[in-house]
Amino acid sequence: MAATDETGDRRVVPRWKSLRDALHTGELDGALVNKSGTLDGTQFIVKKEQAWRENTAL
Repeated sequence: MAATDETGDRRVVPRWKSLRDALHTGELDGALVNKSGTLDGTQFIVKKEQAWRENTAL
């Protein structure tokens, strides 16, 4: 059972950052995106495509 009642009125006020604060903390810095690691999903897609070609029925 959930700890909160999702149907009730929660009266939550989001704490949005201003654009100035986001820029100041570097959250929108493109350099951080380039430094993050990525996964190569090529083999995963190839396997899924091969499986689909072998069995096209639902």
